[in-house]
Amino acid sequence: MKARLSRRADQELSDAVDYLLSENPAAARGFADALEMAVRSLERYPRIGRATDILGVYVFTLTAFRYRIFYRILGDTLSIESIFHTSRDPGTSLGPE
Repeated sequence: MKARLSRRADQELSDAVDYLLSENPAAARGFADALEMAVRSLERYPRIGRATDILGVYVFTLTAFRYRIFYRILGDTLSIESIFHTSRDPGTSLGPE
C-alpha cells in the first residue's frame, strides 16, 4: 500500500512543520521523523488506526506530538486526508476542501 496526501493534509503538514521550525527546530525534526514512521506503519498495517464516526475514515494519533492523522483506505492507496493538532476540532479538518 502506498500513502498519498490530500491537498489539505499537505498544507496542514507544511503549516505544522513551519510552526515547529519557528518554535523548536529539534521538535520539528522529531515530528517529521515520527510522522514518517507512522505513515510507513500505516502503509504496512492500515487498520491499526481507530475507525471514526465518519464511514471509511480512520485516525492514528502521534501521541508524543499530539497530532492526529485522518485517513481512508482506497484500494491499494492510503489516502491521508488531514494531519492536525489535537487541540483543533476534527470537524473543521474533514469537511469539503
